[in-house]
Amino acid sequence: MGNDEEDTICRYCFGDEADGPLISPCKCAGGQKFVHLDCLRRWQRMVLVSQPTHPAFYTDDKRHHICNVCLARYTCPPPSRAELMESFTGPEIAALIEQDRIIAASTGFSEMLEADHRPDNDGFRLRRRPSSSYDFWYHGVYLITQIVGDSGEMELALPDAAFVANFRHRLVPDPEDPHTLEMHFHGTVYVLQPRGSLADIAPEAMAAAVAALEAPATVHLLQKHTTHTCADDHVTAVCISRPLARPSSVDAANEAVAAARRRLVASYPTLRRELLDEAVSVLHFAGGPCDAQRISTCLVLGSAVRGWTVVPELDDALLHAYRLLASAPDTTVVPGQAVRVRGLVARPEMNGQIGMALKFDAKAERWQVRLVNHADGIKVKPVNLEPAGDAGPRVYVFWGDAEWTRAQLLGEIARGSWGLCRAMIDDLFVPPSQRWTHLQDQGRLAFAPVTEMSEDYIRHATQEMVALRPNAVAADEATQDDSS
Repeated sequence: MGNDEEDTICRYCFGDEADGPLISPCKCAGGQKFVHLDCLRRWQRMVLVSQPTHPAFYTDDKRHHICNVCLARYTCPPPSRAELMESFTGPEIAALIEQDRIIAASTGFSEMLEADHRPDNDGFRLRRRPSSSYDFWYHGVYLITQIVGDSGEMELALPDAAFVANFRHRLVPDPEDPHTLEMHFHGTVYVLQPRGSLADIAPEAMAAAVAALEAPATVHLLQKHTTHTCADDHVTAVCISRPLARPSSVDAANEAVAAARRRLVASYPTLRRELLDEAVSVLHFAGGPCDAQRISTCLVLGSAVRGWTVVPELDDALLHAYRLLASAPDTTVVPGQAVRVRGLVARPEMNGQIGMALKFDAKAERWQVRLVNHADGIKVKPVNLEPAGDAGPRVYVFWGDAEWTRAQLLGEIARGSWGLCRAMIDDLFVPPSQRWTHLQDQGRLAFAPVTEMSEDYIRHATQEMVALRPNAVAADEATQDDSS
């Protein structure tokens, strides 16, 4: 009896029940039998540290489910990958992953990318990462435009014979139903569906149809065990800090806009062509590394209370901007422009404040305005507004985007690569090239705490900051003494 009591300690921390309830999650005996659940979770967290954050490269590590001593499956289900990642970032940071939030590269992440890109003493670039790692992430400021829950469906494009052959090779029959074909992908089982190029194929004929499949083809698969969580959420964001720069890209983008304008004029004969061409101005951005040769989405400035409207199609975005502009009484103030309030008698405390003109309410004969740092909009007569800057482009067009699963993004945040904050209208008043610096200077970005998940450059930066803090305090005190 005494020996059993001596063995009732956690095999990880060697603490007893005074440190928390002890459980026996596997078939281990003796001194290995008991653990604190928190200690087991910390062990499972450490498993993640050695894995990449991208879902294409991590696996469902068996150490999350199986004891590495007795090899029995744990009786307590492991937390999801997203839950484990959230344990690194903290729930407050995880809650910031929402639409209309900004994701911005951390200073340490940008400096590391810059070091990779900088030429060495022989003139060679120390580029250990793919070009997109530098071109899109360095000083990147991204606006989250969409978060979509994962339905468990997967669409695969098979552009040539090699892709088709590889797809056939990976399909295996379901052990319980030989007519059903499965594919194992990153620890998940997907079932081939009668859709796409295999539409309306009967189950018993599916194997023959796959054998006869020719490129190009599109196939659809569905996750076999649909236990989806928010970890599978698909997060899409666009870069608002990097306008298109290459002349060839700009020329192609401008031609896309010209073609869209021609289509609108043909479809809506009453459109004022000069207003559409001259006043509805457009700025093109390199939106991200995913499908960078196509338009992923557009932002129309003004309109909504938040200060912008996400419009997926270019034609619709130009038409929306045109209608906003056509409803304005003149072009002194235009939707999406920075304005200054003046001459208010009933609310003099608002005079001098900066805001964004959203849209003109013709019935009330007032502009709807969103003030900086104010959650609600106000209505103001045109005479009480003056431009606070150039009108600027009305439509942002993004070529490509950035995409993460929620668990993947949490992992990158936990490593210290990104910070998050709520997007504000004054973020759009700043020139694109200055938006990253603007966010750093304001100190609005929230970053994950330093943990065992953090990259070395984050740890080193934190250590340097802690080491330099006493000197900074001493210098500040000395300055105050001198001034007195």
